[in-house]
Amino acid sequence: MTRGWDRRAVDALVERGLALGPDAPGFDAYRGDVVMEGHPDALARPHGEAEVAEILVHAHAEGLPVTFAGGRTSLTGASAAEEGLVVALENMDRILDLGRDPETGGMVAVAEPGIYLGAFQRALEAEGWLYPPDPTSRDEAQLGPAVATNATGEDTLLYGPTRRWIRELHVVTADGARRVLRRPAESRPPEEKATAGYYPAEQEIDLIIGSEGTLAAITRVTVDLTPRPAGLFAGLAFFPSLAAALSFVVAAREDRRLTPRALELFDRGALELARGNPEGISWPAATGAAIAFKQEILDEADRDRRLEAWLAVIEGVLAEAGAPGLADAVMVMDDAAGRERLRAFRHRIPATLNERVREYRAGGGGKVGSDWWVPYREIPGFLEGWRRRIEAEGLEVVLFGHIGNGHPHVNFLPHDAGERARAHALLLEMCRGAVALGGGVAGEHGLGKLKRELLALQYPESRIREMCDLKRRWDPRWILGRGNLF
Repeated sequence: MTRGWDRRAVDALVERGLALGPDAPGFDAYRGDVVMEGHPDALARPHGEAEVAEILVHAHAEGLPVTFAGGRTSLTGASAAEEGLVVALENMDRILDLGRDPETGGMVAVAEPGIYLGAFQRALEAEGWLYPPDPTSRDEAQLGPAVATNATGEDTLLYGPTRRWIRELHVVTADGARRVLRRPAESRPPEEKATAGYYPAEQEIDLIIGSEGTLAAITRVTVDLTPRPAGLFAGLAFFPSLAAALSFVVAAREDRRLTPRALELFDRGALELARGNPEGISWPAATGAAIAFKQEILDEADRDRRLEAWLAVIEGVLAEAGAPGLADAVMVMDDAAGRERLRAFRHRIPATLNERVREYRAGGGGKVGSDWWVPYREIPGFLEGWRRRIEAEGLEVVLFGHIGNGHPHVNFLPHDAGERARAHALLLEMCRGAVALGGGVAGEHGLGKLKRELLALQYPESRIREMCDLKRRWDPRWILGRGNLF
């Protein structure tokens, strides 16, 4: 016996051609995700739902742990298997249909879970349709795992999280049973950025969305679509301080002339990480923080009106902050190439940060990142107060992310084990404060294995017991996503 299950359970899958052993070429790429190393005993890469069901029938009978893995972009260790079988769905990557939903009359797309999200979205946009959820890693992340984490992104400000866009899911439960879960036409799913534990939903489909691979395998996804907007521009505005940038966020959200599709924060530390970037984006020396924004438009006349309104809000905030000259540095990207340049710049910051912290790991340091969120009106007071507290602690920190949703990423860069412990303690305090303000501990990444302790900060013990009971009903032998959430 091995870890409570018989090693022969894995060998049987390998002998039947349903899995690969750890000596197989390419196996190492599936051992973990970007933040956690796992210890899987075998790898399965099924080609269809029937094969997924066959694997799970066997795993359920043998008590074999199963961890689902997509592009392994998780920041929580959710796709890192501590033992047992990794199931990667990358071979199930087709778009199956694009057309009108017979019940709602709206446009939908049907796809397999392993399709890369960016490729899926670009194919739809070429047909004039938009599937809005857009995590920064969309070109490395897959559709099914994005559903399993209720993924969000910068455009969530206007369009809401993944949950809002899921019409139907085909799933295979832990015992190999196939089910179809559909959202009724009259159902209006919640739109808050909540990815901590199981959502207390009326519809079963909402239990699967955000469940982090702990309840069932997602084998087919039907998403609602919206027409691609007629036009869009993006911009980057610079402010003398973090406080001024946060004031701009509230002003932009509450000005009726504006309908921001995205509001993204870069503090001074984040900008410094991207200095000398190949995208050619630079900023004035007086910059303390920057905000990237997007605005959809109907036509050129609408573009001019909207841009004038954006500039007016920016100029007003800068005048109040005593830095009117920074208004001259505002960058506007009207074309797709310019917007992609800004997106690449945004993606460069976390990528560079992850490279930077590697030098600290030998001493017990690295990165301690947050995923909390609060109502956006609370952001200026909450984040400014914490900025002062962090400075007093003498910890290096970088802030960036989805500030329009009240969801910045506060990334501590502890140099050693002592700083790491202090940063972790501060993170727990921040999460408690976020929950007290009506927010949450996880806005888009989920909890996985690395952040599962935060579930108890979000919910009372009675609610967590209810989640565990639900987990046992769906997965009696507790084989799916073992170690995630609980």
